[in-house]
Amino acid sequence: MSDPVTAAEGDRGRGPRPARALRFGPPGAGELNGAVVRGGVGVAVGLAALVLITVSTAALPVVLACGLGALGVHDVADVLARRAATGGRGVARLLRGLVGVALAVLLLVTPPTALGSLLALVGVLLVLRGLVTLAAGVLGRRERRAARLVGGVSGAAVGVVAVVTPASLAEAVLLIGALLLVGVGAVVLGHGIRAARAGSDVRAMSGTLISDLVWDQIRDADIGEDSRAAIADTLYFEAPERRGKLAAWWTMLLLSIAIATFAVLQDSTAVVIGAMLVAPLMVPILGLAGSLVNGWTRRATASGLLVLAGACAAVAFSLVLSTWLPAAVAFAFDSNTQVLGRVSPNLLDLLIAVAAGAAGAFATVNARVASGIAGVSIAVALVPPLAVVGIAIGAAEFGDALGAFLLFLTNFVAIVLSAAAVFVLTGFARTHADRAQRRRLTAAVAPFAALALVVLVPLVVTSQGLLVTFTTERTAHDTVEDWLRTRPGLRLVDLGYRDGVVEIGVTGTGPLGDVADLQRRISAGVGYGIPVAVEFTPSTRVQIDPTSGAGT
Repeated sequence: MSDPVTAAEGDRGRGPRPARALRFGPPGAGELNGAVVRGGVGVAVGLAALVLITVSTAALPVVLACGLGALGVHDVADVLARRAATGGRGVARLLRGLVGVALAVLLLVTPPTALGSLLALVGVLLVLRGLVTLAAGVLGRRERRAARLVGGVSGAAVGVVAVVTPASLAEAVLLIGALLLVGVGAVVLGHGIRAARAGSDVRAMSGTLISDLVWDQIRDADIGEDSRAAIADTLYFEAPERRGKLAAWWTMLLLSIAIATFAVLQDSTAVVIGAMLVAPLMVPILGLAGSLVNGWTRRATASGLLVLAGACAAVAFSLVLSTWLPAAVAFAFDSNTQVLGRVSPNLLDLLIAVAAGAAGAFATVNARVASGIAGVSIAVALVPPLAVVGIAIGAAEFGDALGAFLLFLTNFVAIVLSAAAVFVLTGFARTHADRAQRRRLTAAVAPFAALALVVLVPLVVTSQGLLVTFTTERTAHDTVEDWLRTRPGLRLVDLGYRDGVVEIGVTGTGPLGDVADLQRRISAGVGYGIPVAVEFTPSTRVQIDPTSGAGT
């Protein structure tokens, strides 16, 4: 989020003109620098949105609109107070403030349903634009082909998500906006407070870009070349101990995949956790992220190839073991919880991988918490999904094999991106790189970002399906319970939402009654017409009196 905030520059030939700070309250009450104001508002509004989302997502647009409006009014008032509206940056900031106010008004007056429809329309346009960009990348000039392919894939993926689940995307956009407000606001607020404590001119803070503030903090966090070399020695398999490191890595990988395969076949969660602890696949993935942010092309290639070779070997080895073991081990594929839990990944798996990748990168850079890397290995599943892929292929369950591979791919992409971000923020990345190297860094990270967006599409679809199933079953359950209260002798024994039909199991001694009335109630509860199937099992109640022995 670029935030050009400037003092009046005056004439170019005479240098900058002293700026007059915006005062709050009566004269002499003191001056607040713009960084403290913007940072404080951003943190406060972002935290309020995050708290309110647990109560109702309908409150999010109002809170974010208040934040945007406050920042916009502050920008406009500050520019007018400084009498710098004719300067280049002054005009830019004035326009930004007016746009902020306009967006705030738009959020307040736009109904949530209209916002979802608007996002769906934008999604269609993004899909079309993405396809056009992809075609231009394939047919166009070679020097711009990679950028167009990445842009086309990214745009089409976001568009598909917007078309499939516009309401969910709207909520996600608002939530991400709240998180960005907290993060960026904290950076700006901290910078403004430190500048004030250091005795810096608070008026000069208004001439600072937020991107510059973030970059200054990254430069301050640089760990130095010696520490960078020491960390690189733990991430890459290089001379003089290259052969020994690789031999140990492959040995541990094969042992971990064997443990994971046996654990899945045995349906043992505890043993699967042991396989996660033993698995060494996290190291080259973190090495890939570290090499991307530092521009180490050779190391990035070596790490990527090692991950690819390890994943292929893991699937092949698991396939061999699973085809041999069923002769000695009873294995029920359809009821195995270790398999079922890894063939339908959703957005929660992506979020877990993002957090785990960030934790792994931070533990790699910060030796004081290096012991936490074991917990990272447990939190994110890398080897178990590959074991499930091999087992599923051996059982000719190719759909489940694809789902487990999607889980591994989700974890891989999320770890690379989040670890790369943490490596930059913690100073592992070299901050003195020139512009050409920064462009190469962007070009290296962009394909992973595009791949993440592509992976996001099936995850969103799966998550949306789970959400629809959960809300439908909960609504139907409450409706059926209310319906049965007027029918003594009947009780609910089973309820599920399968293949678009609410299936209900009822038993009891009384008459079932009007099922069409139940269907109408459930349809009214979920908000649309939905098929309902009721399976009624009559029962006979026999009571024996212990004194007479007679049954009633």
